[in-house]
Amino acid sequence: MLLLAGLWPWAGRPAVGASLEPAGGRILAPVGRQAAVLNLDAPRPRLLTSLQPPSYAADLDAASAASGQVAVEVRDTSGGDIVRLDLGAGQIVPLVGRGGAGESLSLPFWQPDGSRLLFQREDVQRPGVAYPGQANVRYPSRVESVAADGSGRAVLVEDARMPAVSPDGAELAYVRSSSSGTALRVRELASGDERELVPAARFADVAYPRYAPDGSVLAFAATEPFVGHDEGLPLFAPAVAHAHGLPWDVWLIEPHGGEPRQLAALGADDPSLAWSPDGQQLFVYSGSGSALIDVGSGEVEHLDYLAGYGAIAWLPPAPGT
Repeated sequence: MLLLAGLWPWAGRPAVGASLEPAGGRILAPVGRQAAVLNLDAPRPRLLTSLQPPSYAADLDAASAASGQVAVEVRDTSGGDIVRLDLGAGQIVPLVGRGGAGESLSLPFWQPDGSRLLFQREDVQRPGVAYPGQANVRYPSRVESVAADGSGRAVLVEDARMPAVSPDGAELAYVRSSSSGTALRVRELASGDERELVPAARFADVAYPRYAPDGSVLAFAATEPFVGHDEGLPLFAPAVAHAHGLPWDVWLIEPHGGEPRQLAALGADDPSLAWSPDGQQLFVYSGSGSALIDVGSGEVEHLDYLAGYGAIAWLPPAPGT
């Protein structure tokens, strides 16, 4: 058992929290084919959309200053578009769509003031690249933005994925993959100056960078390769790793530099992250189940009955609640 404890990703997991209560607000996530509000007590989400096949909700985000409006990536067999979901009226309207068959739009992220929406644009007509240690083929991608009314589409950063904007709107965090791994980078939006927070050689893959509400720290998911065998698969890797790549853990880093610090060793399957509005907790949503993490103590509450994929958002409580 001592040998297995050093190899299996769930060995030595933090103890399940006995009294870890979620902060207030609502967590929005893709559930099945729809956007929904999660119920953390049971797998009974409240659906917000009624998309019809082959369309389905893949990723979403909500601006804290415009929490009644949510951007949802809606995908079909040929790619993705981004729509606006009005939580009050329960209606969907187009926001930014594909300009042709050669592109796919994904991973929406609002500017904090709700004035612009950032997103990932992939060129699906060019050959994808399979990088070592990464489960998904990567198509050439860039980060673009558009005004809240869908106008003024513009390119922000070439060769970039998974955008996230700092709470003050000054910085853009994103990831960039190469044959060495995936780097976490930050770009000053006003000047265009950039810095590399996590070099590509540190992790096989990095995903879903998210600033804390006060901007003091960045959380992200990352996966580290196991010592493999001749077939190129991880030694003693669990079944989930064979389907979706290596398991992922949650890390923190200061946005102006320093060494990354592991917050929780979850061994999760393709997780996404969202901060609680008060900045005290992180919610992790993955195909192997969800987790609630107390950032100060590292205490983890495992919610294995809540499983899914895609970017999520944690909205603050509604006024008067």
